[in-house]
Amino acid sequence: MAISRLLLSFLRPLPPPRLSLFRYVFRPISTSSIARNQAAATKTPNPTPTPAPIDYTASNPLRPESPFYQYDLPYFVRRSKMQNLPVYIVLKRGGNLKMTHVRKIEGDAADLKKRLQGHLGVPDKDIAINPTNKDIIIKGEFKEEIKNFLLAQKF
Repeated sequence: MAISRLLLSFLRPLPPPRLSLFRYVFRPISTSSIARNQAAATKTPNPTPTPAPIDYTASNPLRPESPFYQYDLPYFVRRSKMQNLPVYIVLKRGGNLKMTHVRKIEGDAADLKKRLQGHLGVPDKDIAINPTNKDIIIKGEFKEEIKNFLLAQKF
């Protein structure tokens, strides 16, 4: 008896549908809504307004000065959205290992790695390039030194 009850439990009748389903299926359709939809489909969209040109004067701190184009350096370090240099300290192993990451590198990251290695005096085993996103990872805390190096190159 219990086995037949389990096997035939899916044959129970379903409850009646809710009233909201009937209201949705049999809702009144007005001709004004159809006319509105057709008018919206035939109307041409408004053209997007063109932004005003940006004044790149000395008073504007966000002027596009990049040594990538001025001095023909093989790399460029793009700033963050808040106009900061993308140099970060990452703590690993419970804070015992400090690593410095340089992000947003465009161009030849190997050349920047070589120049940073010469500037900071770190051995080759302590500096690496992440090949996926071209981040430079340096073992140790060198945030201020790297920022000063990049500012000296006018990034």
